Amino acid sequence: MALLLAFSSIPLHLFYNASIFQIATFNEYGIAVIQNGTDKWQDMDKDAAFRNASSKYEKFIGSAWQSVYNVKYVAENEDLYLVVDRFAFNVTQDWVNIDVTKYFNRHRAASNQGLLREILYESSDWIRYEAFYDNQTAKDWPVSAHVDHAFSRKKVGNSRLQLSLVYILVVIACNALKLSIMIWTLIIDRSAYIVTLGDGVASFLQHPDPVTRSHCMLGKEEMLYKLGYMPYHELEGEELDTFNLRVDGVWLPQRRRFFALMGQDRQIFFAVLFCCVLSACIILPFTGRASSGYSMMRAWGTDSEDVLPFGSGLLLNAWLVNLPQIILSFCYLALNAICTSMASAQEWNNVAHTRKGLRVTRPFAEQRSTYFLQLPYRWAVPLIVTSGILHWLLSQSFFLVRLNVVNASNVVVESQTTSGYARLSLLVFFAVALILILVISAACHPSNNQARDLHLKKVKWGVVDETVDNGYAHCSITAGSLKKVKVGQKYR
Repeated sequence: MALLLAFSSIPLHLFYNASIFQIATFNEYGIAVIQNGTDKWQDMDKDAAFRNASSKYEKFIGSAWQSVYNVKYVAENEDLYLVVDRFAFNVTQDWVNIDVTKYFNRHRAASNQGLLREILYESSDWIRYEAFYDNQTAKDWPVSAHVDHAFSRKKVGNSRLQLSLVYILVVIACNALKLSIMIWTLIIDRSAYIVTLGDGVASFLQHPDPVTRSHCMLGKEEMLYKLGYMPYHELEGEELDTFNLRVDGVWLPQRRRFFALMGQDRQIFFAVLFCCVLSACIILPFTGRASSGYSMMRAWGTDSEDVLPFGSGLLLNAWLVNLPQIILSFCYLALNAICTSMASAQEWNNVAHTRKGLRVTRPFAEQRSTYFLQLPYRWAVPLIVTSGILHWLLSQSFFLVRLNVVNASNVVVESQTTSGYARLSLLVFFAVALILILVISAACHPSNNQARDLHLKKVKWGVVDETVDNGYAHCSITAGSLKKVKVGQKYR
């Protein structure tokens, strides 16, 4: 069941964020030059003066047109008309009267950024006029022209959302499978699962494990040593003496950092994982194909014009944009594992200080139910809120989009869709889990005269017998009377 739940999450991550995607429609447009005061200019000026839905043209004062057209694609505008009022000639030329109405040149393309960069090379107000020559050998035409304002032909945007039926069916099927498993587990399956620390303690109190008897003081490192494994790092001097005393059952309390609960290998793995994700977040904003003069801080979500420089096809791009969601989920699971280890260690330590009922999945008598989110709320709520925000931000950072470019007749002329198994690791994982189980089991050996329903009562860890096993005292989790452990005393 756990494997089904895990593997059914992969299609969800790969297709959910791409099941509904945007089809962004952009327009081909031309760039033309018109002289101020001509008949054509007057017609445009009168039309733009209405400023309503029926007007065909929009007027841009000064260089305001550049913010609309100096992008890779234009969505709600078509042809651009640059209105010039002054010309600059070469000093060796004869000045002539210019009538640009005869040279109403258009450069129609899906993106005219190259032409814009060429004509705005020297100044944002003066354009290089030779880009508009019909005859490149002309000697009497001006070098540049001053743009006083501009007109743009308006066009209603035609972008829309599209639903991928196949992807939606995959998402529905995976969610239905997950829901069925959860309903079956909650309602039909009545097996006794060991899910929480309390479940493990309750199980060992009901059925004490003879293998771990007389090892009530051993921690993870000491238990590994008893099984024939050397400590994670070489011990010397006082540290070695202290370790030997603990192996012999001497109670020597010590303060430990929360992160010391994880082995050094896990600390390194998590550190490398988070560093890789952080590096990707820093590097990716500076990669990809962006528009010239385009600011990365200007657009949010699907308004961005940046595209990944690789990948083609709907399926491949769907996987590419959703791959970060899987990586983020792995990071969340890693962080959740760290928090679960810390919370479990805190709960395990509290057993020696406060008598409480065990937190189990199916509580009876004085037992307590597990947390709804499996962690204390002060841990779980910030984790879930942060995870939800990060997944949403990631969906805004990587998304599937189809780019359609249409001509003046609304015919699409261009379309583009952009955007292991390690046996050794598995064995190490199960070995660590087994050691932790043995440590819990060693603390669950109450006296023989104790009732068999201890797991249903409020329990606490401490000294239950002071003279057993050749003079060694004995510690266990119990619901009966007990005493505090003494520093330097041997226990089994």
